[in-house]
Amino acid sequence: MMASARHGLFVTKRQAERAVDAFREQQWLYAIPYNAPWYELLLSGKLMIKTELGEFGVKTGSMPKKHRGWVGFYNSKARVCAEVVERHGLDSSNLNLGMLVGVGYLDNSRELTDDEKYQWYLAANKISDATVINMYRDRNLNLGFVKKNPTVRDKQQFLEDLLYDLDGDKRVIAGPMYVGHFYRPDTLKRFKKPIPIRYPAGPVTGTKIAITPAIRAALRKIKVKL
Repeated sequence: MMASARHGLFVTKRQAERAVDAFREQQWLYAIPYNAPWYELLLSGKLMIKTELGEFGVKTGSMPKKHRGWVGFYNSKARVCAEVVERHGLDSSNLNLGMLVGVGYLDNSRELTDDEKYQWYLAANKISDATVINMYRDRNLNLGFVKKNPTVRDKQQFLEDLLYDLDGDKRVIAGPMYVGHFYRPDTLKRFKKPIPIRYPAGPVTGTKIAITPAIRAALRKIKVKL
């Protein structure tokens, strides 16, 4: 036991150690907002991409991030990709908008390769490589020129063209942006219960938010120490 001479209070050694640990703990979490349901797909392991350095969960964006480390996943209230919600059989009434739903460790942020873009197309649209090859051959048959074995670049460009073509194809509803944010698979952790937060107006690319007692408790429950 340790006593405070001034107040006559007694604390155990364990209580003192906890107080020191609390003081040392990181007081902020870098959070990135994004439209639903992309964080749901990321946390569910549906956006896994194989790279030269191994497999990563990949969310895409328009600009690379300088931040490396833990990221809080915030579901923006702004917009929902309804077609993607339907394609993946998600409950549109339970998307946890305006909430912090989990975390992941951002290992890298860089431009995607053609192969990574193609893998992301397959995962996001729930289509197979065989399906894309058949689509490619059918669409180009009328042109009188079809490669017997289209390259990854051919297929990736084909899907991109379909996505932005007014006549497109209903099987292609989403595509990646140019930059990939690569999260270590073993660090993608969903909170036991989503936490409603008031995300600050303005920063749509990410910002530091204060770790409230609710966020701290949620992190402890999934055994994440920042």
